[in-house]
Amino acid sequence: MKMSKSQQQVEYFRKTCSVCCAVYLSLQGRALPTSY
Repeated sequence: MKMSKSQQQVEYFRKTCSVCCAVYLSLQGRALPTSY
């Protein structure tokens, strides 16, 4: 099954967004003072 260009772009965007979200959350976690 061949995907159309728009579907490929959506898949690529979703993968990139998940990676960016993970990096952003990890950076936010480091920035916050977690040591009590």
